[in-house]
Formats: sequence, C-alpha cells, structure tokens
Amino acid sequence: MSALAGIYNFDGAPVNPEIISALGSALDQWGPDGGNEICSGSLGMAYRAFHTSSGSRLENQPIISTSGQLLVWDGRLDNKSELLDEFLDSLRDDNTDAGLVCAGLTKHGVDFLTKIVGDFALAYYDSNSRSLILARDPFGTRTLYYHISPKRIIWCSTLDPLLDHARIQIEVDDEYVAEYLAFDLPHPSRTPYVGIKSVEPGHVIGVSNGQQKTRRFWQPDPGKETYHKSDEEYEEHFRHLFREVVNCRLLSDRPVWADMSGGLDSTSIVFMADQIFADGGKRGNQLSTVSYLYSEVDDSDEAKYIRYAEKKRGLPNLYIYSGDLYMKFKSPEEYFQSQPSNALCSNKLTDPIGNRMADAGARVRLSGLGGDQILWSVPDPSPHLTDLLRKFSVLQLGRQLVTWSSELKRPYLQILWQYALLPMLSGNLKVGEHNPITPPAWLHRTFANKVQLKERGIISDDHFEFRCPSKRIRFRHLQYIIHVSALGHYRNIVSTELAYPFMDRRLVEFALSLPFNQLLRPGETRSIQRRALRGIVPLKILQRYYKGGADHSLQKSFAREWPKIEPLLNKARVSARGYVNDASLRSALAQARHGSEVSMMHILQTLSLELWLRSLECRNLPILTRTAGSTIEVKNVNQIKLTQYT
Repeated sequence: MSALAGIYNFDGAPVNPEIISALGSALDQWGPDGGNEICSGSLGMAYRAFHTSSGSRLENQPIISTSGQLLVWDGRLDNKSELLDEFLDSLRDDNTDAGLVCAGLTKHGVDFLTKIVGDFALAYYDSNSRSLILARDPFGTRTLYYHISPKRIIWCSTLDPLLDHARIQIEVDDEYVAEYLAFDLPHPSRTPYVGIKSVEPGHVIGVSNGQQKTRRFWQPDPGKETYHKSDEEYEEHFRHLFREVVNCRLLSDRPVWADMSGGLDSTSIVFMADQIFADGGKRGNQLSTVSYLYSEVDDSDEAKYIRYAEKKRGLPNLYIYSGDLYMKFKSPEEYFQSQPSNALCSNKLTDPIGNRMADAGARVRLSGLGGDQILWSVPDPSPHLTDLLRKFSVLQLGRQLVTWSSELKRPYLQILWQYALLPMLSGNLKVGEHNPITPPAWLHRTFANKVQLKERGIISDDHFEFRCPSKRIRFRHLQYIIHVSALGHYRNIVSTELAYPFMDRRLVEFALSLPFNQLLRPGETRSIQRRALRGIVPLKILQRYYKGGADHSLQKSFAREWPKIEPLLNKARVSARGYVNDASLRSALAQARHGSEVSMMHILQTLSLELWLRSLECRNLPILTRTAGSTIEVKNVNQIKLTQYT
C-alpha cells in the first residue's frame, strides 16, 4: 500500500512547498520506493510508492495529465483489461493503473469511480473546475484521512502526518471512544481526533469553492438476482469467481504470503492459490503460509487443522507461537500509535511474520477476513424467514419454522420471534436488539448516557431501498466487516499489503444476489462455499463448522503479565476522563487475573485505550483535554510527568 498526501487552499493562496515536502518525507516509512511532491498554485500533492507488482514500478506519481489534471493513487486495478478498450486512445504513453484512472476521471468525473474494480484510495484535482475529490474503495481496504477548515483541506493516507502538519489543536473524540470501548467498532467516518475525519468506504468527498459535499458512489443493486437451474451451476459460478479474486491478488512480482488459521476461509484461499500455481496461472514461488499458535505444544482444534492442512499441501508452514507475545507492550513514553487498537497490547505479535516476509522480499499477505459475513457463517435463518413473512407465505413459513426449530433445538415460537418477527421490526442493529455485542460492565454510565450509547447503531441504518428484508439483513452483516476493514489498524503495525479476496466487489455483489438457500441450509452454513470447493479444499476443513476463540490464551497471558499491567491502574486516564468506572474496571481485571469468565476482548480494548491516551500525552502536540467534569484545559504534554512502567 503506497501513501499519499496533499493540501488545497480554497482562497487561491500558493501552497508552501516546504510543507508539502515535509508531508512527503513523513510518508517515507510507508512508501520506501521513492516518490515525488508537486505544487501547482493553491494545490500540493505528495506520493510515496510501495511497489508490489512490475506494473506499479512504471507509475510516476503524482500524475499531471496533458489537460492539467492531477492525481495521486494508492490502489490495484483488477479490471484494467476491460477499461483499456475504452481509454486506450487517450492514455498516450501511460497505460499504468494510475494513468488509466486519471484518464477515466478526466473523461467521466466522479462517475468513473463506479467502474473501478479493485482496492484503492485516491485524490484527484480538476484544474478546469478547480475542484478536488477524495475517494476510497467500497470496502475500505486503503485508508484516507482529512482535515477541512474554512481556508483549506489537508489529507493523508495515515494519521501521523496530519497530527504533525495539520496545525490543529488535538482533542480526543469522545464519540469515537464510546464506540471503540463498547463495540470495538467506531463509525468509519470517525478518527480518534475531533476535526480529523476518515473518507468512508464507497464514498467520495468533493470540495469546490470551499464547499464540501459527500456522497456514496457505490452501493449494492437492490434488484440484482442470480438464478441458475441447478446447484452445480451455482457452484461453478462461485468457483470461477473465487479463483479470479484470489488470482488477481497473487499478481505480484514478489513472493506472496497468506494466513492459514485452520478455518474455512483462510484455508480456502491457500488451496485455491495452490491450484492456480499448479495450473500455471502464475509463475514464481509457491504461496508461503503463516499460522499463530499459543505454544509449541498447542493441542487446540486450530493446531490440529493447521497441521492437517500443512500435511495436505506438502509445503512447510511458518508457525508463530504467540503466547509469549500476548500482553507485551512498550512504555507510552517510547511508543506511539496514532489510534487505539488491540495491537498496543501485543505490539510485537506481527514482528516475526514481518521479518520473515522482509527477508523473503515479500510484500503481499492474503487474509480470509470477510468470508464469515459475506457467505453467511451463522446458523441464522432470519433472511429467509423474514422474506416468507413479508410475502405472507404462511404454509412455507410454517414448514421452515418446524425445520429450524428442530435444527436449532429451540421452541417453534421462539424461532418465529427471534428469526422472523424481531428482524422485521428492528430498523438497525442496536445494543440489546438481535445483536450479541454488549458494552463492558465497567463503562461509566454517565459517559454512556452522554454519548447516547443505547441509541447508537453498531452499523449505519442505510437500507439501499432493499425491498426484501433478507437483502437488508445480509447487507448489515457485510457492513459490519466493512467497518472492521475501514479502521485501517494494519497501517500502524505491518509493513506489508494486506489483501482480502472475500472483500472483492465482484464476489460481494454475487453473494448478495444469491438465493439465501445457497448460503444457508439446515446443518450447513456457507453452503455454496463448502460445495463449490470440494476437491480443492480438504474435506476435513470443509466439514469444520466452528472455530475456537483466543480468550483462554489471552487470559493466561494476562495473568502472567499482571505485574506490568497493574501500574496502568495508577491514575488511569480512562477513569480520569470519565470513560469507565474505576472500581468496576479494577474488579473485572482482578477477575480476569484469577481466571474468572470475563470478556478479554473488552479488557484489551480498555487497556489499549489507556496505553494510547498515555502515549498521546507524550507527543509534542497541544492537546485539548476534557476532564471528567466540565473543565477544559490546554496542556503542553511534554511537561506532564507520567508514571513510568516497563
């Protein structure tokens, strides 16, 4: 993933070249392959490259078109061959991905964004209309942040340069904190800082004459349906499409790695990649894989399935034993991460894979993120039952209720209420409504009321005119994983490009268009995936329906590292700012330490927020601090003495 940044002054004042140069230099750690800055009157852009393919090495960014348009692009264009036919005459000598995108935007404007298939973030300036657009792909796989004021807009792929160069007073966004602590899922337009926003996935920010407009450029087609005559035709369609989305992420001129967790999604990617290699679809080295286990004697289900897959492949797998890496963190005085994430509690967890990939010259790592949500991994028949209820198909609804009552071993009326009536009545996923996520018990009640947490939706209430409740419910699941991807935590912790085959626009649109019984059948979640990949993925993996969590491993590590964690309770920032109830938090941590049943994910979120708040205080930034009361004070944080711990 390359990096981009820029400034646009609305009043026509020339951009200071020194600031653009400083922004470019700040991007060096994310773009080690060089780049350029350009200043053109009131506009300045900077770019740093992170090459993963031979084609990207031919790009010379920022791009200036013959008609004076400017573009910086961080992306991978997966439908390039289709677009070339339309734009070949206007490309001149630049038929790179970035050159093609610049030509498309020059010809079609914002409407061209709907034609792009691939992961991307971009900034494009039209010199004719003196307008700027910032855009991000529909699934948030590349990050893009911005700060806008009455005089200018400044944007960047990462938050750190904005904190250093946006010339704004830093204030922690309590709305972000509430969503992070309660759901681990802030809204994708938010950042931890008031005034700094994130471009939402599938949205474009347009700025003209100092006025900002935001609109969605991609949404699923509510009326699209895929019908085939037989299961075999559906399976062939899925298999062909899945091969395509994996293959386009293998097209690197360097070795490619992949996660192999022992679950269905990551293993499906690995074995499909192996087939592509075997069929000659890609020349070069075989796919390398990496797995995390708690220890060398780990006998969990994950370990058994991972070793089984390794044996079936006949290729060595890299094992990283994470038990010694969990709950390891640096002092906030020596380590800063621009946003809170659980990685702050295990900030060396990714070092082994990062080092091995660097030694091998690899830059792309495939992940199975999104498969659960897109292909329906839960035995939840609500999409089908709500459609039957909407159509008043009483007899068919009755038969399905009997079937699912037997399958889920729950009373008939409970199935009717939980999986048919409640989803029809619920306009959104909120706490306590058809949703297993609940806030931690130590979240301060006053703070929760202040930010109206009970009314806050975990995902946006955007139904895209879906007439069928099933489509609406399925898209909610997709929105959840889009929000996870959009957080962009990987930018802070890895120096590789993470690629998500399941979060490919073509595969997502196909899955949303399928009849629901192709995704879920009694006794078989992700039905089409399991059926289509027979003969490719080992049967033992295809027949696996459950994966274990990491809570037990985290709890063991938490107890081991307690002497280093306990100092965080001394003048805890999360308590002083009124986010959590100090007594309740201490009680929960004590329970976790002694092995009681406590949500380790909520504990990780709280500890990581504490670490982040402390590390933010150590930056040479003017921070606007809101105390637990109503007092507001500005502090030069370098003068604050912090509790030392190691």
